[in-house]
Amino acid sequence: MATTSGGVTTYYVKIVNPSTQPQAVRISFTGVMSIDKTATETVLTGNPGARNTLAAPNAIVPQASSVTLANGRRFAFPASSVTVLRITAK
Repeated sequence: MATTSGGVTTYYVKIVNPSTQPQAVRISFTGVMSIDKTATETVLTGNPGARNTLAAPNAIVPQASSVTLANGRRFAFPASSVTVLRITAK
């Protein structure tokens, strides 16, 4: 998915790793003129049977961090996870 505002395009790359093992993936950006060197990575991971409840509202929460980008960089995605990379380009 992508959005554009003020000459800046934001790409949202969504990766799901349903396996019980971490997975490494190489991501390349073909046809994009220029991407920022950093992106935001938001990861939701945990035991697939875990649930947030009133007693434990934060059993599973997304964690956001900044990551460095380079074309062809390898990313490691945790087991049982959903990751969203928010990447901006000009």
